[in-house]
Amino acid sequence: MPRKARERSFQKFSVVFAQIQLTAADKPDFEAWMKEQGSEIFSMLIDLASGGWKCSFSEDYQNECYIVSHTQQIEDDPNYNTCCTSRSEDLTEALMLNCYKILRMFPNKRLPTEQTTRKWG
Repeated sequence: MPRKARERSFQKFSVVFAQIQLTAADKPDFEAWMKEQGSEIFSMLIDLASGGWKCSFSEDYQNECYIVSHTQQIEDDPNYNTCCTSRSEDLTEALMLNCYKILRMFPNKRLPTEQTTRKWG
C-alpha cells in the first residue's frame, strides 16, 4: 500500500544577494591569502557550515565556470537569508573566493547587499 504523501509547509522568504565585487587591486591579496590558507579549505568550509552557512555549487555551462554560493540559514544571524556567490573556472578557487569574502573581508560582520560595481569575483 503506497504511503500517503506528507503535507509540506514551505515558508516564503526572500534571499538577498551579497554585493562583494573584487577589483584587480584585490586580486594579489586574495592570491597570497589563497596560497597561505589554501590547505585549510576544508576546515574553513566546515567552520562556515557549523556557523549556519549552506553551501552549494554548480557548473555554469554557458560561461564555462563554476558558481559557488553560501546562504546563511540561522534566523538570528545578521546575515540570515543573505547569499554570497563567487565564480571561477576552477572550483577550488570559487570555493576559496567565498571563504575569502565571508571569513577575511567581512568576519563576523553584515555582508553588504547594495550593488556598487560589477567586477571580478
